[in-house]
Amino acid sequence: MARILGSIISVRYGETKLVEIEGVTKFRYIDDFIDILIFNGFSQFDFLLKNISQHTLKLVWNEAVFVDFSGQT
Repeated sequence: MARILGSIISVRYGETKLVEIEGVTKFRYIDDFIDILIFNGFSQFDFLLKNISQHTLKLVWNEAVFVDFSGQT
């Protein structure tokens, strides 16, 4: 069960929230297509990505970017 700790930022397509799951603080984003949790790993950031749409999604990793809360890539 996720406990919402507070809204962090409104982003272009939705809202990112800070949640605590099993004692670990994570960032969660949900829209009509995906549900993603992003959290700290030991030496990198980890994420769990779930397709919640009725369609197949394709991730093009060569075009993917990480955008921080200030909008920097």
